[in-house]
Amino acid sequence: MTLRGRILLLAFFAACAATGYGVYWWHESVLDDLVVEEAPYSGPLLEAVTAFLQATPPDRAGAEKRLLGLPEWDRDRIVAALAAHPGKEYRMLAVAAARKLRDRPIPRAVLARLVLEEPDAKIKEAAKKALNGDTL
Repeated sequence: MTLRGRILLLAFFAACAATGYGVYWWHESVLDDLVVEEAPYSGPLLEAVTAFLQATPPDRAGAEKRLLGLPEWDRDRIVAALAAHPGKEYRMLAVAAARKLRDRPIPRAVLARLVLEEPDAKIKEAAKKALNGDTL
């Protein structure tokens, strides 16, 4: 093999190694993004919505108005977080908001999960009606 052939072969192996290294780190960054996406939602926007429910008496209409005024991505994630909350009032807010957003995938999935897994019959029935498009 000539010197030129050896150099080309080494350059080929170096390019393959660099490409493999780049693909590995690209894959790691995509996995990091997926983990962040699947993490439970928290933060000041969720606290701004739940502040209405912590008042005495709870202001579900104010919380719903604040929630529906948020950007789509945050709104959908907050609806999912509210549906997973142990408080009954929080889950009712999630159903009320998801009813208006049921054409979007995340709120629709939240309603379906509540229909299947919710222990409270009132919330389960409200989620079922919202999923079917009935009024509450």
